[in-house]
Amino acid sequence: ESCTDAVFDLISHDSGLEPHRARMIAVGLVSVSVDSARYWLNHDRPVDKDDAVEGTVAFIWGGLSHVPLTRS
Repeated sequence: ESCTDAVFDLISHDSGLEPHRARMIAVGLVSVSVDSARYWLNHDRPVDKDDAVEGTVAFIWGGLSHVPLTRS
């Protein structure tokens, strides 16, 4: 919960969003990070750690718009 609190503080300070909305965003960001790390660990680290972190951060910052589209 301390990670969520830290992210919440940043979002609240930087965005001016209503507290419940800022908290929901913080929970979502931390959850994506935790679940991605858990997957990486439980599947024998299928990609390099730096690549795993970079991919997770890119997704968090850009959402699905940063996931490459390989079909038209």
